[in-house]
Amino acid sequence: HHPCDTCTDKPCLNSCPIGAFTDEAYAYPACKSYVGSRAGQACFSNGCSARQACPVGKDYSNRKDHQAFHMQAMMTN
Repeated sequence: HHPCDTCTDKPCLNSCPIGAFTDEAYAYPACKSYVGSRAGQACFSNGCSARQACPVGKDYSNRKDHQAFHMQAMMTN
């Protein structure tokens, strides 16, 4: 069961500044490009805004420095 399937408001998916999430896919190349740009510095430094906005994931959220670590790792792949 995927929690997004039953979530009506989808605040996390709708919070992505570039709309990288659709019903069909996650636009990884667009996300990576945005995170690496000047405009994407908030996501790069603080972690994914969609991940932070998920009401289900709030109980399992990592510290901002840990989230930033993952964003930095994404940029090297």
